Amino acid sequence: MTDYEKADLLWNQYKYRHEHCWKLLFQVTAAVVIISIVPYTVTLSRYPTLALPVIAFGLIIFSIRRVKIELKLWKAVRAEHIKLQKSCFNIEVEKEKSENFRRDVLIYFRGLELLALANGIFIWIRQFSGQPLVITSPGLPVYF
Repeated sequence: MTDYEKADLLWNQYKYRHEHCWKLLFQVTAAVVIISIVPYTVTLSRYPTLALPVIAFGLIIFSIRRVKIELKLWKAVRAEHIKLQKSCFNIEVEKEKSENFRRDVLIYFRGLELLALANGIFIWIRQFSGQPLVITSPGLPVYF
């Protein structure tokens, strides 16, 4: 296998890993947002309402572990691709810029985790203080 074929293979792997991380980020965000807004849109009994923030938070924790594995694989492929870029095309990549994607993805997930935690605390406080989460207008029936 020539260096150019290796570079092409590594580039395809790099793109796959990078896109997979983005896909995971968007899917988890959508799932967490949907799970998080359910208590505000549907009247449920206390325990399902209290379980939803826990489920959202657990999903984020699981996803952070999963995305770290993907980022580790991405980093290994990227390191090899950078070596081939340098040997084939004499292209230098700054070390600091190569770490931005991993850092940004993990910062995003940590922010999402904090928002889910804050939402969970808010829901728990409202539930135990007896205040409703779903506010309906007078005269509108609630079917749940």
